[in-house]
Amino acid sequence: KNYDDATSIYQQATAEVLAMEANLKLQKLFLSYTLVEAPFSGRVGIAPYHPGALVGPQSKPLIHLIKLDPIRVEFVVPESYVVSLIQKRFPGNKKFDPEKKLLVVTKLVPSLILSNGTKYEHTGIINFVNNKIDPSTGTFLMRARFPNPKELLLPGAFVNVNLESKQKFKAILI
Repeated sequence: KNYDDATSIYQQATAEVLAMEANLKLQKLFLSYTLVEAPFSGRVGIAPYHPGALVGPQSKPLIHLIKLDPIRVEFVVPESYVVSLIQKRFPGNKKFDPEKKLLVVTKLVPSLILSNGTKYEHTGIINFVNNKIDPSTGTFLMRARFPNPKELLLPGAFVNVNLESKQKFKAILI
């Protein structure tokens, strides 16, 4: 009888330990839901919440995080510039393939003039070209990616974009 009682107490204690270990794993899982990791490194803005505040799915974003290196610059190009560029690339009766239009435009090298009038030291790469012209402005939306190791460029800043062609065109200079 003593052996049976001891075995029963031991098995009950083992079951209690296993239940507590399962509860510990569950609580660690719940705790892991409270840790939010950023998908990229960047600069953090003003936090709308303080530690201990209750947030849920309908809450505002927890934080505003911006990626500074590399940084994206959106700009618009006049329709006439894009048309002239395509005409230079496909002169005369050469057949123009609309798919090649993107290739022509992405062969441009964007550079920046900062708001204080100085030239930005890095050139960019065009990584997005819109598929239509905005009829209200007659412009074509583009986006370029620029390296920003010194974090000199900030979101919302004003810059001028210069576009140069990588490709040489025959022209008469007077």
